[in-house]
Amino acid sequence: MPRGPSVKIQEAGATNTAYAKGIARQPGHRLASWDNGLYRQALISVVTNPRLHCHSTTAILNSPISRLNPMTDSPARFSLHNKRALVTGASRGLGAEIASVLAAAGADLVISGRDPVGLQHTQQTVRQLGRSCHDVLADLRNPEEVLRLADGALEQFGAVDILVNNAGIVHIEDLLSTTLEHWEETQAVNLRAPFLLAQRLVPAMIQQRQGKIINISSVAGVLAIEGHAAYSASKGGLNMLTQTMAAEWGRYNIQANAVAPTVILTEMGQQVWGEASKGEPMKARIPARRFGEPVEVADLVLFLASNASDFICGQVIRLDGGLTVV
Repeated sequence: MPRGPSVKIQEAGATNTAYAKGIARQPGHRLASWDNGLYRQALISVVTNPRLHCHSTTAILNSPISRLNPMTDSPARFSLHNKRALVTGASRGLGAEIASVLAAAGADLVISGRDPVGLQHTQQTVRQLGRSCHDVLADLRNPEEVLRLADGALEQFGAVDILVNNAGIVHIEDLLSTTLEHWEETQAVNLRAPFLLAQRLVPAMIQQRQGKIINISSVAGVLAIEGHAAYSASKGGLNMLTQTMAAEWGRYNIQANAVAPTVILTEMGQQVWGEASKGEPMKARIPARRFGEPVEVADLVLFLASNASDFICGQVIRLDGGLTVV
């Protein structure tokens, strides 16, 4: 690719040199050019040519098309410093891991669950990381408790920046054995609760023009799995709910995404897939030849909760070791 034209970066009083991909990632920098064609050529050259460098000077040109906004350095883009997060199902398993990873990145939390002992343990972990944590006992099968949780988070924080709908339940039953009680309970926790929480919390996100919603789904919402009728239906519905959230709220700088893991070695994962007769055939279907670890889900949630993912919206990200591509 031919070398692009000189690209000038505006930064008051700056004398340092910005190289390659980093030119648009330093505080106060703004990429500018004099026409659309040269702007694109310059941008492509900068990103693809590691030898190209751009000296910080006083910029004299502005492009009529969209420009790269000032962006902090790479570590800061993954920081959640002073962000306010609500994580459901945080008394154990994925929720506890997600809460600790978000806290380590700088977030303050409200956590919910049905196990008071587990919630207290997660709360202590978060506080040991130097962040505030308010725990709420809530049974998400009950819509009144869902709304109480949301109102408590708003009372605690004023607004929630990050909503992680993690709480979930599963009943292993084939279609003919699925009871109405289990069907409705599964839909209530896995689908209705995320809807109600988002509906209650998003107005404040809209007002501040910023928010992240991460729904913990499952590959069972993408692939049919025997014995998971109610669960698969709830997670498939959650995937579509996520995309509708993105379609309606993306214009307010709210990014809604879903994480769809395969089997993760939590207590619930062990309960369903722990027996070798069930787990080994499932594992053999995964190209990575293993199940996932809770921290691998939590790390993806951290990315989706950070500014580094601001242009990812409405996606159902399959965290499955390659299961759904074979």
